[in-house]
Amino acid sequence: MSGGSKPGRPRPSGDARYWMALRRNRLRTHFARRPSRIEASRRQVMADWYGPERTAGEIRAREVPARSVGEVVPELFRELRRHEDLTVTSLQNAWPRICGGELARQTWPVALRNRCLVIEVRDPGWMYSLANFQKQDILGAVQSCAGDQVRDVSFVPAGRRSPGVH
Repeated sequence: MSGGSKPGRPRPSGDARYWMALRRNRLRTHFARRPSRIEASRRQVMADWYGPERTAGEIRAREVPARSVGEVVPELFRELRRHEDLTVTSLQNAWPRICGGELARQTWPVALRNRCLVIEVRDPGWMYSLANFQKQDILGAVQSCAGDQVRDVSFVPAGRRSPGVH
């Protein structure tokens, strides 16, 4: 056996340097946040090992460092964007199966913005028909594939994507 881990035991999540992070009870506010039983026992072991003088510094060195909101928010938006891109890609792969052969030749899903799937349409006549008569049918078919990730569909002429749509 290599790697030093026992089979059947879950690997620690996150960065191994920060094994003292307060992971449990994370839904509480910072005022009510107390270490869990496991976290408290880790702190006690460290206090026994390092002694009372060094314990606080050693625990601080192993906790996850605080991050500013300015660092976290862009990461969240990137993650959201990546999730939307994956949804669009899965819809594009299944598009002929979702809407049928003829409709798939005239349309193509290009973006997902605020849970609204943007669909390019090649012909103005098709776009009128889809927007006025078949929108709910297409939305139902898309939702059967993508679930609640798509709440609405909008149709745009082919080649005229709005800003922010790649």
